[in-house]
Amino acid sequence: MIEHNINETISKLIQYGQRLDQKNLLSAFDGNLSARISDDHILITKSGCMKGLLGVEDFVVVDLNGQKVRGYLENKFLLNKKQTELSSLSEPSTETVMHLEIYKNQRLAKSVFHAHPPTAIAFSVAHPEVNTFPLNYISELILALGEVPIVPYQRPGTPEMGEALIKFLEQCKVMILQFHGVVSWGEDIEEAYRGVERIEHAAEIYLKAKMFGKVNQIGESEMNYLKELRKKIGFKNL
Repeated sequence: MIEHNINETISKLIQYGQRLDQKNLLSAFDGNLSARISDDHILITKSGCMKGLLGVEDFVVVDLNGQKVRGYLENKFLLNKKQTELSSLSEPSTETVMHLEIYKNQRLAKSVFHAHPPTAIAFSVAHPEVNTFPLNYISELILALGEVPIVPYQRPGTPEMGEALIKFLEQCKVMILQFHGVVSWGEDIEEAYRGVERIEHAAEIYLKAKMFGKVNQIGESEMNYLKELRKKIGFKNL
């Protein structure tokens, strides 16, 4: 049975929420962060909170059906009176269903980050005809991510948004959501965060290469070598 230390989990999510904000990977109330804290429970940021200013009261516990588990944090984590009152009034992120589809369909998933990295999103806006983000211009990207699909647009917060991810979960840990954002899952919180940072960095390099002139590609034989090396590294975000 999975049973994480909630104190440590919340502390890490707060830390990486601040990092997302500092690196301009989201803004205002954008995005949502979650972590699996038991076999049947998910800790997720509440609706309408700034990820760079998270506190204990900004988290909600839901079961795998998306139902809020009232009193969970109050019983498991030492809250002061004000925090307890705020937590009891909080509702989970409107995009909880997207997180839950990942947890229910990918047993390795222990944390999910959804953010709005501007350059990665801009690529999906500029190229709606493309279904995979190009990784063939930097060797490190192939080794670190493997493949990054661009998931066709679905309305945020709908069951369709979560369902659209399912077919990618066995091969991909980072996905660009067309006209929307990025979702990254990991076997721990750090890995989920790394996926968001990595794809935005890749998109920034792509954009700058275009500005300098053109995006040149790695040769086919070298690409095949890098893909084989990626298989040896394993299924992870680096």
